[in-house]
Amino acid sequence: MIKIKPELVNFIRPSEHSTYSPSAADRWIYCPASINLTKEIPEEPAGSYAEEGTMAHTVAEETFRTLTLGLDLSEKTLAEARAFSSYEDMIDGGETYAREVLQWLNHPSIGKVIWFGLERGIPIFPELGCFGTGDCLIIGELGCVVIDYKFGKKKVDSDSMQLRAYAAGIIKYLENVPKDYGIFSVVVQPRVNFSSEIFQYTLDEILNFTETIYNSIVASYSAVIPNRNGPNGSTKHCFWCPASRTKDPRYKCPAIKAETTAVMDNNFRGFLRDVSKPIESFSQKNEDRDKALVSLISLAPIIVEAAKRAEEELMFRISEGQVIPGIELASQEGKSQWALPEAIIWEKLNAKYPDKASQFTEVIPAKTKLKTLTELRKILGKDSLNELTVKKLSKVLKPTDQAIERMREAFLTYGEDE
Repeated sequence: MIKIKPELVNFIRPSEHSTYSPSAADRWIYCPASINLTKEIPEEPAGSYAEEGTMAHTVAEETFRTLTLGLDLSEKTLAEARAFSSYEDMIDGGETYAREVLQWLNHPSIGKVIWFGLERGIPIFPELGCFGTGDCLIIGELGCVVIDYKFGKKKVDSDSMQLRAYAAGIIKYLENVPKDYGIFSVVVQPRVNFSSEIFQYTLDEILNFTETIYNSIVASYSAVIPNRNGPNGSTKHCFWCPASRTKDPRYKCPAIKAETTAVMDNNFRGFLRDVSKPIESFSQKNEDRDKALVSLISLAPIIVEAAKRAEEELMFRISEGQVIPGIELASQEGKSQWALPEAIIWEKLNAKYPDKASQFTEVIPAKTKLKTLTELRKILGKDSLNELTVKKLSKVLKPTDQAIERMREAFLTYGEDE
């Protein structure tokens, strides 16, 4: 008979912040060094998408209670949700999530439910700072499931490091687990898929992953070399890493700095000069030129990335009050964007162009979606949308004319005294 240890049932997060957070497991498992590299970096403030996701989860949890207790969504929750343009998606998504939970509470693969909860803390190695919070946990006599509700539009894999870590935390605190015990991870993402995505693990897979988690935590104590190569050479695990995202050069990942240095070590100005060497005959070898061309093409992605990082650093330093010779800030006008929520725009367009409504809308399963600005302007006229749109201004870095001229002269005269 499956037994649940009290450490799981009665778990209270020891702190708000989890050093080895399951949501970032794909990063610190592949790159243990990232733990120490990022601990001094200030956290980024929560953006609008994070606020939207938090609100969607609140609606989903409350919807589950309305379905099980026969209540209505609270007026407070409804009022707060209406402030988001995705309000209707929140309501629909909340119901989808709630029904998924109800389905798993009665799922034959779970058997008789022993324990379940919404927004439950999950200990993994809490004494080492590794714990998290799952959207929904259900533990039964035949199997257990972690259900993760994602409101975003970027597809999430049901076999993610995050959900594996949650499953590891559950199994670690169960007793008498049989070999054929079902361990499931489910992702409910109604804005991406109509149906949920399900992945099943074996007991051995989760036990082995628990060992991987522990080994990665231990490795982080001494890891000093960042790992920029994940599975198949991917650097996906670097994308959300604070040491990769920060613009502050004091905290930038050493591996990223090394990539920039590698570009400079290729005698940058030298091979650019060789690129311009004349071709006297196609029948003769042009070794210097060919080598330089191959180098330029091979290094192009790294050069572009290095330039982007340099721009980010300079922008950050200027924002900190530094004056940097040879560079200036310029205003750049972005593309037109809607200035009002879609529902209000739709209302105004209908009122202003009642005879053209059928021309500038398209019907998608019972919902009306606006066409692009370009398509609408073709139908309604060039200046027709000015009052409904706005062009955002942004600051960009621009080398001064004097700096460009100095670099041009340096390249042209490089090596003349050799």
